[in-house]
Amino acid sequence: MKLLSIILIFAFLHIGPIASAQNVGIGTTSPDASAKLDIVSTSSGLLIPRMTAAQKAAIATPATGLIIYQSDAPSGFWYYDGSNWIRLGTSNEGWLLTGNSGTLSSGNFLGTTDNQALSIRTNNILRTRITTKGQIEVFNTGRSVFIGEWAGANDDLSTNYNVFMGYRSGQANTSGVYNSAIGALSLDANTTGAQNTALGYAAASASTAASGVTAIGYRALIANSNSYNTAVGANALDNNTTGAQNTALGYNAGSSLASGSGNVFLGYYAGANELGSNKLYIENSSSSTPLIYG
Repeated sequence: MKLLSIILIFAFLHIGPIASAQNVGIGTTSPDASAKLDIVSTSSGLLIPRMTAAQKAAIATPATGLIIYQSDAPSGFWYYDGSNWIRLGTSNEGWLLTGNSGTLSSGNFLGTTDNQALSIRTNNILRTRITTKGQIEVFNTGRSVFIGEWAGANDDLSTNYNVFMGYRSGQANTSGVYNSAIGALSLDANTTGAQNTALGYAAASASTAASGVTAIGYRALIANSNSYNTAVGANALDNNTTGAQNTALGYNAGSSLASGSGNVFLGYYAGANELGSNKLYIENSSSSTPLIYG
């Protein structure tokens, strides 16, 4: 019995946990006062119970805060929040960096539940805000709006007041001001041109420094490089390169013009086969006698 007593005392002092003022230390003789259990080691860790999802679910009346490691999918550390088992590193209310699964569009959402706007930042700077009225506000130093891949990608963000919407819309713009372009490749090449309006696929897409251009329609003024041209209609003035101060209204209106200036084309295919300057073309391509003035 004496030998057994000595062994028990030795085990308590050198192997077992050390209790101090109701704090327990393992691997330390002075457990931290703030910890009920203080484990100190530089060569091993803490291993908590491992079990399957079915075994976890079979735990009768789990205590709030109970932690286990689930060995089958979805594996990881799980804790009981008093009502449900939740995997550590996730949350029923959290959005993961790599995305969430098991979501329902009818109930899950990203946003606020109080009367506050939703703010989105990059580099800790406010970039986009969705207001409680549903407005989408875009913030940058240039008072500009860029929506679409590469839209306004090279804008210098001085107070340019540009609006570029669509794939590569205004992507080359640097210091051009007061431009509005909506449509893939619209004003794609513009760098310093100002006061241009382009609406439609590739509208005025070749303009680099032209100003005062209005192009509305599929490929309208697509080759343009000069200022103060106005084209309304698909392919209107689509071959114009250096001509200036031309006005075309109608499908393919003025589509053959390359360098003439000061012309007005009115009608379907108006002036499609005419070249020159300072003329008025009133025509429908089916007309045998188009009206040409000038």
